[in-house]
Amino acid sequence: MPILERSSILLDSDLVEVIQHKSMDHRLAIAMRDSVSRDVSESLVESGEENGVAALLQNKAASFHPATLSRLVDESETKAAYQGPLLERDELGPELAHRMYWWGSADVYS
Repeated sequence: MPILERSSILLDSDLVEVIQHKSMDHRLAIAMRDSVSRDVSESLVESGEENGVAALLQNKAASFHPATLSRLVDESETKAAYQGPLLERDELGPELAHRMYWWGSADVYS
């Protein structure tokens, strides 16, 4: 879905609308955009699809509200797919990384 992934004319409101009403493939394309705003990231996280959120976390161009990042750290206790990508995010910070320490799988820290 190159239009969703690459188009610079789509507004955040357009992307959120797609996230709320289209398929997982649409959400994955949005998660891989060259720029993902905090509000779009929030909407992707709200979709609750683990694969989509993991793809979003791997996207270094994605921005997150601090509360969303904190939520994802909490969810990483039961969603191992979030752990590695979260630990590689520059904005994670020591407090959130410390929270993850207690449940991170061994292979994430090696």
